[in-house]
Amino acid sequence: MEINNASATDVVNILRKLQNNIIERKDAKFVPLGAKKVLNTLTDDETNILKIEEDFKLFYERCIAYIRLWENSFGDASTFFWVDENEIKWDHFLKASEIINLRLKSKIVCQDQIFDEVVLAKEFWLLKVKDWKEEEIKTKIKITSEEKWV
Repeated sequence: MEINNASATDVVNILRKLQNNIIERKDAKFVPLGAKKVLNTLTDDETNILKIEEDFKLFYERCIAYIRLWENSFGDASTFFWVDENEIKWDHFLKASEIINLRLKSKIVCQDQIFDEVVLAKEFWLLKVKDWKEEEIKTKIKITSEEKWV
């Protein structure tokens, strides 16, 4: 996550992927290879499997709670995930405009006026998505949200 020009939506997306990975590990009762090696060196008298399994479960739960706490520090960033998607939908703009108006405590974003802008942006976006995909394949470098919106 410590990359140049990472947007809040980039970070929240990374955190969600990490959280999903940890949830899958918890549900599968996953034990990393290094931990398995240590467990295999213990004698039966030293090993309380139920206690170890509970410790792993608690570890995963603490990780998930910490990630959720960290994600909450980004507030409504998830409302703006559409900036990284390959399509534009009116609902995305509607929700974003509501959040902006709420935060600024004014009607700075007029939803009636923005609808026409969304229609035009959608046409442009569809053309650009193809170009961006080709560029990413050619250079093997992901185009950032910032670069897409410049």
